[in-house]
Amino acid sequence: MINAIIIDDEKNALEVLEMQLNQYCENVHIVAKANGGIKGIEAIKKYSPDLVFLDIEMPHKNGFDVLTETKQYNYDVIFTTAYDQFAIKAFKYSAIDYLLKPIDIIELQQAVDKIKNKQGGNSLDEKIKALFYQLQTPQKLTNKIALPIGDSMQFMEPDEIIRCESDSNYTHIF
Repeated sequence: MINAIIIDDEKNALEVLEMQLNQYCENVHIVAKANGGIKGIEAIKKYSPDLVFLDIEMPHKNGFDVLTETKQYNYDVIFTTAYDQFAIKAFKYSAIDYLLKPIDIIELQQAVDKIKNKQGGNSLDEKIKALFYQLQTPQKLTNKIALPIGDSMQFMEPDEIIRCESDSNYTHIF
């Protein structure tokens, strides 16, 4: 589970992103929402999140101020903003992603997947369960024969082969 904070000065944007995350990103748990940069800094210090969804243009403290004042905390950032002119600066701050409002669901899921993959994906328990499942599930063994043809390989089932004929260094398969 990824513990996240949403920081945005627009109440509607906070609610929409929270709804999108709850509906489409089940591995994200929102521990706090902060209306603006100052409250965002307080929330980061209080909750030590894994991930922060951060708007850039906010009064008093913008998104970059929030990052500067909380750089001692270890969290990933996904910028959520209506302004694309800050993208290069955002990536200089090691942002995982930069999502333009209105946020596209698929882009949101892909950004969250980056965090999940960065954190090593599933928990150890989930990995062990997956391993046991694969060990208990009978695997279909392939009986195909690989035949080199030019620069590639062709795979054939043995029962598809009627006969093989030798022709010098080659074999003709019928």
